[in-house]
Amino acid sequence: MHALPPEEALVMIAHYFVALADPMRIKIVHALMAGDQNVTTLVKVTGGMQSNVSRHLSKLLLAGVLNRRRQGTQVIYSIADPSLYDLCEQVCGSLEKRFTKKAKVISEAARR
Repeated sequence: MHALPPEEALVMIAHYFVALADPMRIKIVHALMAGDQNVTTLVKVTGGMQSNVSRHLSKLLLAGVLNRRRQGTQVIYSIADPSLYDLCEQVCGSLEKRFTKKAKVISEAARR
């Protein structure tokens, strides 16, 4: 059995997951998984308003999910921790399996 992390670590973990618990922030993370991007590109890719995307970027930065750097006059955002790719793959893979099972059960029930 794993030892429970200290309270401070638990709070940090919770903040990390809270930062990911929004569809727009997941869109932003997904877009950045394709490579580093500026706000203008993220607005286009996500379909959000610039002020909304900027607000979500700030939350992701504060949680340590993203990094940002200046490149000339632009601010470029990137994924801060490569383990996020594995986390997303695990979650999406798990959901896919679960929904595939549900679809199979529904399909079989409809045939009866």
